[in-house]
Amino acid sequence: MTTDNSNSYTWEGSGCSEDSHSPTDTQLTEFLSSDIQKHFEIVEHIGKGAYGSVFEIKSKTDKKVYALKVVPLSSDKDKERMSREVEVLAQLQHPNIVRYHTSWHLKNEGNCTEIDPNFQCLCIQVEYCDQTLKDFIENMSYYDDQNELEIERRRILGEILDGVKYIHEENIMHRDLTPRNIFLSKSGTVKIGDFGIARTVYLTDGITAIGTIYDENLTSSFGTKLYCAPEVLNCDNSYDNRVDLYNLGLIIFEMWYPFQTQMEKSKSFDDIKSLSIKIPDPFEPEVIKEILIGLL
Repeated sequence: MTTDNSNSYTWEGSGCSEDSHSPTDTQLTEFLSSDIQKHFEIVEHIGKGAYGSVFEIKSKTDKKVYALKVVPLSSDKDKERMSREVEVLAQLQHPNIVRYHTSWHLKNEGNCTEIDPNFQCLCIQVEYCDQTLKDFIENMSYYDDQNELEIERRRILGEILDGVKYIHEENIMHRDLTPRNIFLSKSGTVKIGDFGIARTVYLTDGITAIGTIYDENLTSSFGTKLYCAPEVLNCDNSYDNRVDLYNLGLIIFEMWYPFQTQMEKSKSFDDIKSLSIKIPDPFEPEVIKEILIGLL
């Protein structure tokens, strides 16, 4: 098998507000370097999204490579959202969850004159992953052996299910499972990440009760909106962790039936959301089709 090794390491969905004062990639790299150079070396800028940027960094202490998520904090809402992500990441310990290491708040205290003197951000250090599930899906056409591809898809799906099962056992709803937010380590291990809009599920007399948890950020990011469960988009007053299972259904659909264009993908997902579900025929293997019908 040969693949496209281009790195598209980005987080999706936990976007924070940006303005005209946001630093450029070059300015942000310089700003970070002046702060972390005693402990880390910035290897490269590897991703950018609605949230901010991701850098590959190397520790000068243990010589290991990490990912550093840098999120501008332009409002109290940004601070609240990112604090929630850190809290969730810190409590989750599982082989199929991106491992959190530490985080710190960084302000511009005159160390970089080219950016807004009031600029501040949150730096989140997590384990480094080589690619995303999106990369894997886009590279499936490079597999010469379809049996090998089928084995790999099932392995990846099994690890995704293990990770989701774990976060649900911890009473956490992810709410933003997409191929971009599911990572693959160098060894191929699945790592679920981006818990910026995750929520804790509270149980009252055995009934899920989470109140009104509409988040306008869910509808502002195209990629996130595409995978979002209907009840979340419709701002229902309550729902439970089955919204993650809906996301899983869409992801499985795409893993076994990759789309040729974004338009084709949007049309298929819209049909599913409107209950006009149409599983491609023939859809093999049959067991995956049965799982899809159950999830969607």
